[in-house]
Amino acid sequence: MQEETGGLLDVSVGQLGSAVLGAVFWITIAAFMHPNAYGYLSWLFSIGMFVSILCLLGLEKTVIVFREKEGILPAAVLISSLSSLLAALVLWRTVHWAAGASVVGFSLFSLSFHRELAEKNYTRCKWLWLGSKLLSIALGLVLYALLGEVAYILLGFAVAHLLFSLSVLRSFRPATGGIGREEAVFAAGALGSNTVSGATQFADKIVIGLTFGMPVLAVYHLAYRMFVLLSVVSQIFFFYLLPRKSRGERTQRAERLAIILSAALSLSVFASAPVFVPRLFPEFSEGARACQLAGLAVLPSTLSGIALSGLYGRKRSGSAFLAQLLGFVAGIAGMLTLGSVYGIPGISSFILITQTVTAASSLLALHQPPISPVRRRLLSGLAVMIVLSVPAVALAHLYGERLEISGNVLTETRLAMDTYVTITAIHENVALAREAIDAAFREILRIEDLMSEFSSGSEVYALNRGSGEWVPLSPETVFVLERARHYSEISGGCFDVTVKPLVDLWMVRTRETGREPSPGELENVKSLVGWQNIILTENAGRLARSGMMVTLGGIAKGYAVDRAGAVLLSRGVENFLVNIGGDILAMGTKRGEPWRVGIQDPRRPGRLLETISIENAAVATSGDYERFFFLGGRRIHHIIDPRTGYPADRLMSVTVIAPGCLDADALSTAVFVMGPEDGRELIDNLGLRALLLTPAGERIEVRWTQSVRPAQHPGATATRTTRRISGSD
Repeated sequence: MQEETGGLLDVSVGQLGSAVLGAVFWITIAAFMHPNAYGYLSWLFSIGMFVSILCLLGLEKTVIVFREKEGILPAAVLISSLSSLLAALVLWRTVHWAAGASVVGFSLFSLSFHRELAEKNYTRCKWLWLGSKLLSIALGLVLYALLGEVAYILLGFAVAHLLFSLSVLRSFRPATGGIGREEAVFAAGALGSNTVSGATQFADKIVIGLTFGMPVLAVYHLAYRMFVLLSVVSQIFFFYLLPRKSRGERTQRAERLAIILSAALSLSVFASAPVFVPRLFPEFSEGARACQLAGLAVLPSTLSGIALSGLYGRKRSGSAFLAQLLGFVAGIAGMLTLGSVYGIPGISSFILITQTVTAASSLLALHQPPISPVRRRLLSGLAVMIVLSVPAVALAHLYGERLEISGNVLTETRLAMDTYVTITAIHENVALAREAIDAAFREILRIEDLMSEFSSGSEVYALNRGSGEWVPLSPETVFVLERARHYSEISGGCFDVTVKPLVDLWMVRTRETGREPSPGELENVKSLVGWQNIILTENAGRLARSGMMVTLGGIAKGYAVDRAGAVLLSRGVENFLVNIGGDILAMGTKRGEPWRVGIQDPRRPGRLLETISIENAAVATSGDYERFFFLGGRRIHHIIDPRTGYPADRLMSVTVIAPGCLDADALSTAVFVMGPEDGRELIDNLGLRALLLTPAGERIEVRWTQSVRPAQHPGATATRTTRRISGSD
């Protein structure tokens, strides 16, 4: 009894202490490190952790369950070392050398820790957890202070974990025995289980970010981090129970304690989340219900940990893998289904569904007799099919074409220009409408190929790397650059496509250094910004200063919308809506009624500020809520004021309605940078409509109405619409 209590106490101290140290470290560096660098470090760390799990090949649990077999540990050390070194080389070439180094350290440390766990050396496990965490933090921060890049923090982590792995490396020696067929089968099942467990930690964020958007992901992530914090109870008892269950020892007392603690945590979080979430995280008040669901998931998480330790202890890793796989698949399906209906609470159901299905499946498997070899092969084949089909279905959902047909209304969604593009067309001839939509998508991709700043074959890419020399440009690229210069002129330089060096400084360089740009750095980069230095002819262009770069992110999407609209009109489709990431052109009507367009609430993710009705008009919104982070209480986002070098902060959202989308796109960005007074005057002088929202929540309306019906058709094509506006400026 005393040994059982002492072992459980050691595991608890080790896990809780490690979790607290980790939380303090990540919270502390968040206070002084630039969020881009913080996110980059977290990304590299996550890659290193996940790949190290795969490189273990399930051998860490094999060492525990088959601890008595001679040669099992040396074989596991040799295989894991080779696989982690190979993975490190791949990551060094494809991701970052620091991620590769961390794989070696993390994987060997895991073997060292599981070796001690196999012998029930709970006290040594405790000091391995605490010692490696303390040394990682200290060494990482020292290297960062000396060398100035966040990658060296991860190097410190890798070295610290490697130092605490010396004991397992010293144990390596040639030995008879090793890994036989039974151990290999068990390891394969454990590897599958580890893979699903790792995918569960990352796949939900990827799917949510791509499907529902980053603001929704931010709210979900709050709930997920709460679950991770509370599920340390499940981890404590899993690590404590696994070596005991592999020995066939009785563990009912510990299991009852785990269930009682988890139930108390679940109920307390469910009851308190509606109170403390809005108070502590006012920006994420919608996360209260999500946190309630995350709290409820703690109990099934503990139940699954108990059941999985029992399955591993009985050498049934395949059953553990299947149980976790079922939970993961059910969670993804529930997220996509319920998320589209119930929003953030539906999305957060992923946590509860995954843990509940895993717990139910593993408990059911635990109380079933071992399956026959024939049924095992059938289930293994089914598992492989599921493993292969889940990514395929997810990719099809995220990147594939989605076509909906309701009578004579066709709606198709595809991915282009780094966002979702939706085109709705209404025509009695469904086949003609489908061909027109397909042609419109081809036109959007053609524009992207011309004007992408990232594609090496685009004209903008060539212009940015022209070193001041003349670069051949198509008439369309020249036209868009001319329109950009026009809006730079009438906005007093607030709209400036040469702002790219400043955007890169805030969004790229700071990720590597971990700090806000200094005034000197800002002044140096600002010297590369100036729309007057874009020199154009009818078929060529150059940037007058070496190092200058342009980004057409604030105007090219609008132009692509206009061109897609022109293609639809040329194909005989007069009633349609084109939406490229929120830049919208609505022509004609939808079954006799104006098109309904929602305007995003900039401070409540997933909520609409209001809905407007438009015909034969374009609408575009710029805001500080799509790509942002907080630094010292200040909201930092990607819309940079070329005059100051800092993110614009006098407005939080601008919606502009114009006859053409290029104009609405450029003006929404220009007004956002100009601020409420100058921005309102510009829109008023142009005779357009706009809704401006200040950080204090004040609405500034310029001829604003929720119903927009121009007196006449704006033109045969969207391009002509754009030119007509320029003629009236």
